[in-house]
Amino acid sequence: MRSHVDIINHFEVRGWSLVDPPLASDRVIVYVDRREVAQIPATGYRADLKAKSIGTGYSAFSFNFPDAVGIFHPVEIEVRSLSTGEALANGKKVLPALLDGGGMFRHSFRIPSHALNLARLDRNGDTYSVTARALAPRNFNPSIICEADGQPVEPLAIVDNLNEDLPEEAPRFRTIRWSFRPSTHDRIGAFSLVDRNRPEAGPPSPACTICLPLDTTWFTNPSEENYVRTAGNVYGPEALIFTGLTHAYAINAIAQRLLGKQDLTVADWGVGFGRIAMPFKRVINAAATIIGFDVDRLNLAWCLQNLPDIEVRQCGLYPPLPIDDASLDLVYGYSVMTHLTEAAQEVWLRELRRVIKPGGICILTTTGEHLLKITNVRTAEVLKQLAWSGLSDIRNDNGPLGSSLDKKGYYRGTLQLRQQVETAWAHHFEIVNYLPFAFPQDAVVMRRP
Repeated sequence: MRSHVDIINHFEVRGWSLVDPPLASDRVIVYVDRREVAQIPATGYRADLKAKSIGTGYSAFSFNFPDAVGIFHPVEIEVRSLSTGEALANGKKVLPALLDGGGMFRHSFRIPSHALNLARLDRNGDTYSVTARALAPRNFNPSIICEADGQPVEPLAIVDNLNEDLPEEAPRFRTIRWSFRPSTHDRIGAFSLVDRNRPEAGPPSPACTICLPLDTTWFTNPSEENYVRTAGNVYGPEALIFTGLTHAYAINAIAQRLLGKQDLTVADWGVGFGRIAMPFKRVINAAATIIGFDVDRLNLAWCLQNLPDIEVRQCGLYPPLPIDDASLDLVYGYSVMTHLTEAAQEVWLRELRRVIKPGGICILTTTGEHLLKITNVRTAEVLKQLAWSGLSDIRNDNGPLGSSLDKKGYYRGTLQLRQQVETAWAHHFEIVNYLPFAFPQDAVVMRRP
């Protein structure tokens, strides 16, 4: 028997097998971890085999796995001849886990990182109960610190969300519950996640702080259509208040650390109904001037009618933005890049650089490795594109906003890896920080040189 397997990876097996004398019914068997998953006829034509006098050229085979194999754990793939039982030449390979540090993606799970995201806020009289989700390394000893007085708050419960799919060295998700009783004059309650094992680590990252609304009189409630077009149908109004306030708190904290001034000129790129812009201006930083840009005419009309303290402007699906060069201290875009193709990202990065002042800050979110772990979009096609280029933009997002845009197919469900972001976006900005699971999308903090 003459044979060779040319390709074995997490997505496909390809090669050729020639049995002498020729057996018309010859097939090859593909095993994954010693379990048969497919029998494939080795009867495909390849001109290169014919040119090399390898039979008649009709001995090729190819097989695409229905779903990627070895996503979280190493996997052994073997190819054998059905007629002889022999292993094909180069027909056995042990592949590292696709989403592990030794796999194709070589992502950042080994880098200690932690983040805190609100899951639920309940009130019983003058006492609030908080349930939050944390992402932290396995040796992390969590403590909750009240930002108002710097004092620790004893958690009521800490539950590990064990997930056998996660690599051993990957940070794990935990559910943390605590309660507090605010002062009567407090408008917000801010809490940070810190590591008891590392008290010398200094102030936490903004990704590790959540901000809770104790007074919601500042919030102008949109219609259900408005908030569904902004955030999909997975959030209710209460969750949008929580998340918008926390995101505004974190963005302003980053800006204060890097720019050191309150009177910021800020652009909310993809303002929607003002989920972040509203608390940013009305609760977090009243001195800021906020300009909201969006392609969604319905939400812009609502903002014009209901948010007199925030200027809003229509923008197109592609640049330019209707604003002067170097006129902004800060641009943030929450869940905008997550819906753009790689080509659209490139032109928008160039445009955002144009409108930001030298030394100014840009904060954008992406759907990265940590969210990839817990989403259901790990199809072979998506993972293959991620493995090849670090970005997958093949999935159309036909939700309420995507389906209403003038250009069909523009709005995508885009996933991208940290390495791709840090390489491609560095052509336009200095990458200051990368905050995994911060919003809980990954947040990329950049400065215009």
